[in-house]
Amino acid sequence: MNEFVSEELICPDCKGELTNFSEGFVCRRCGRRLHVVDGILYALPSNLDEFARGEAKFHKSNIRLLRNPWRALFNIGYVNEALHHEKDLIPRLRNSSKILEVGAGAGIAALITKLRVPEAIIYVTDVSESYMNVAKQLFELFRLQSGSYLIMCDGQALPLAENLFDSAYSWAVIHHINSPVRCLKEIHRVLKQNGIFFAHGEAAYSSLTIHLSKIYSLKDQESARKWGYLERTFTFNQWTRMFEEAGFSHVKISLEKDAEFAPNRFSALGRRLCRYLPDTIMKRIGCPVCVERTKR
Repeated sequence: MNEFVSEELICPDCKGELTNFSEGFVCRRCGRRLHVVDGILYALPSNLDEFARGEAKFHKSNIRLLRNPWRALFNIGYVNEALHHEKDLIPRLRNSSKILEVGAGAGIAALITKLRVPEAIIYVTDVSESYMNVAKQLFELFRLQSGSYLIMCDGQALPLAENLFDSAYSWAVIHHINSPVRCLKEIHRVLKQNGIFFAHGEAAYSSLTIHLSKIYSLKDQESARKWGYLERTFTFNQWTRMFEEAGFSHVKISLEKDAEFAPNRFSALGRRLCRYLPDTIMKRIGCPVCVERTKR
């Protein structure tokens, strides 16, 4: 992996400037030390919330993937995400020189991005040390270390300088975060003027159907309670308000209608309905969406 540049980083605790020391970086303001180990910058905030810790613990339980990172290349969920990412997002990222992924997990989408946009610099972030190690091994497997940076951090406290990225994206991440608005504000802060953020793989419901959605996600809710992470649903209006509160204006919510890349049968059904029913009806029922907005 590439060597990190202190001018592009800040302290996740106090937002102070960093300076180099032998094992990584130290904050000039609060003295916090951030270590770089095997090419990964460890930059979790000191006050990491319980739900982010639960998310990291949940990822650590995926023993088969952690022992054999190449399994991620054959996992149907990851493969669907990669195909969807290549079809929908890669064409819109081609003109970006610096890209951020928030909540990268095993790094499959970031891997596809680097393969398809090799000239771009990509920052791959996740709260899980386990998944950052998987992403590192996959990038090394494909020899994509050049122009790639791996950071273990919290999306609610990005250790990155302002106005740094042309584009940013996430896949099914925002609804897991304790404070989505705080995360969106951080993404807004690190984007350049006219930079764009894509929140893919989310779902939106009407005020009438949001409670019914929880019935269809009982398995996910049970897993969330077991490991201590968040699994939430939002209405179309809530998505718009969160983005606007974070500083984004004229929020665009696109209905995802391609059932080919759906992660499960319920999602596939929603996407097929999107093809045949008017958008006004689907917005009353609820469906998979991509929320996007440009920083103005």
